[in-house]
Amino acid sequence: GSTNTYKRFSGGRGGFVNAGSAKGLQMVSATLIVLEETPNWETDVGGRGDPVGQLRKRQIGWELAGAKELHNSTPGIKGSCPITRDFDAGDQRRLYHPCPHCGDYLRLDYKQLQGLVDGRGATPDPHFVCPSCFGRIEHRHKPALVRAGVWIPTFVSERSDNPAPAWWFKAGELDAWRARDVEGRQPSYHLWQIVSPSVDWAYIAEQHRDAQLGDQAAKTVFSQQILGEAVEVVVTGVQVDALLGAREQLLARDQVPEGAYLLTGSVDLNGSFASWAVWA
Repeated sequence: GSTNTYKRFSGGRGGFVNAGSAKGLQMVSATLIVLEETPNWETDVGGRGDPVGQLRKRQIGWELAGAKELHNSTPGIKGSCPITRDFDAGDQRRLYHPCPHCGDYLRLDYKQLQGLVDGRGATPDPHFVCPSCFGRIEHRHKPALVRAGVWIPTFVSERSDNPAPAWWFKAGELDAWRARDVEGRQPSYHLWQIVSPSVDWAYIAEQHRDAQLGDQAAKTVFSQQILGEAVEVVVTGVQVDALLGAREQLLARDQVPEGAYLLTGSVDLNGSFASWAVWA
């Protein structure tokens, strides 16, 4: 009874649903749903609203049976990104790794990555420096770092007795941070390519350099695909003073500016008067 989009297997059944089809989102109920690449989904499907919300409504009948959801995506645009919204609502777990030199724990954050360059032709030297022992951490240490990595909730609590961990801490504090109260939040995880087994740190450094030298599109690709971060769309306001300062000197009446080779005239008739102009 299986088809390309519907599979029967021992102990259950599964289906692939097109998130752009309201019919597909409405026709079945499920105890487990997997959401993939939701920032690429439409915000309204079939006039029924958000497709993510539509899918989650299909689990209502399975709550007592232990309904579960896996939401896995590359982030999109900040403010409208479903995966970023769910991550922020969760306990925001990030990987902490024991320093290969002293054993204290740190995150491999992009802002802590050293040896990056912004100029073409310069040779990057990507590495981290342990804030505890000042030992140099290089790409060759990555396999051991990843194997020993520990997920720690990093959300900022409103409770003064439940602070978020800094980007590094002493090895003796590990058990306390792992046992941190998540205050009922769902588990949410952030990963970026620094821990990928198929990506060299030198490649990330090169992508950083290309993004700094490129346009906004290149920076967007780097942020979303390499860093796993949503991109904030920034609208720059008009700099009025700079715009006025860029004006050419006003010309005298009937004077054609140097370099002009075409004059274009226009007239706007308004009943009792006419507005006219000539542009060089």
